Amino acid sequence: MAYTDQLTSRQISALRRSIELGRTLQKERPQISRLYQNHSYSQIIDMLDIQTKYDVEYEIARGGVRFAIMGHSGGLRIKAYTGLISKKERKKIEIKHRIQGGNDLYEEGRGIHEQTIEERRELGREGGNKSLRERKGYHALTKEQMSENGRRYGFMGGLIGGNKAYEEGVGVHQRTSEQHSEDGSIGGKNSAIERGQKPWSDKERKYAYRLSLKTEYTHRQIAIALNLKFHHHRKTRTTIAVSRMLGKHRGLLEDMLERI
Repeated sequence: MAYTDQLTSRQISALRRSIELGRTLQKERPQISRLYQNHSYSQIIDMLDIQTKYDVEYEIARGGVRFAIMGHSGGLRIKAYTGLISKKERKKIEIKHRIQGGNDLYEEGRGIHEQTIEERRELGREGGNKSLRERKGYHALTKEQMSENGRRYGFMGGLIGGNKAYEEGVGVHQRTSEQHSEDGSIGGKNSAIERGQKPWSDKERKYAYRLSLKTEYTHRQIAIALNLKFHHHRKTRTTIAVSRMLGKHRGLLEDMLERI
C-alpha cells in the first residue's frame, strides 16, 4: 500500500500544493538554503513572509519550505526535482539545530530550566523522603552495608556526609534561598556565555520594551526585530524568550525609560 493511499483527498491536495510551492520557492527564494543553516522552518516562513506572499496556510508554507530544501522524489503526477541542500549537508544542519534546540530550552526557561532553585530542591527532598518512607535506595541498606559500600566505592560516605551537612545547616546549606538564587543567576549567566549564548543587554531590553508598546508588534515580531538588529540574523531571541524577558523585567524597564 502506497503512503498516499492512506491520505484523504484533502490531504493529497494539500501535499500537492506544498510540493508545487517548494519548486516555486527554489526559483524565487533560493536564499532559503542559506537561511536554513541557522533558522527553523517557522522562522524562514516569517522572515520571507511566505504565507502572505503566496496566500497559503501555515502547514502548506511549512511543507513548501521543506520540499524546497529536501526536493521531491516524484509522484502525485508532479515531476521530481532536487533539493537546495544535499542529504549529507542536511544531516549536519539537523544536528546543529538539535543542539541549538537544547540551548533554547535553557534560554527560554523550559523543561528542567523553568524550575526555580527552590522548586528543584523541594523535588529533591520529596524524592528523598519517599525513598526513606518506602525503604528504597540506600535507605534499604543496614549501617553495616552502608559502611561496606562506603569503603568499596567511596560515594556512600559522601552522600551521608551531605545529608548531615544539610541537617546541621553547614557548608552550602547554611546559605539563604536568596544567596542560592543569586548564585544560580550568576552561574547561569556565566554558563550561557561559555556555551556561546548571548545574555540580554540593557540596550536590547529597552529596545524590546519600546517595540512592545506598539500595538502592531507581537512578541514574535519583536524577536525577529531583535535578531535583525542585535544578532546578525541569527536565531538568538525567540517568541518565548521575549515574552519571559518582558514579563520579568517590565517594571524595571519602565523605571529605566522614565529616567531617560
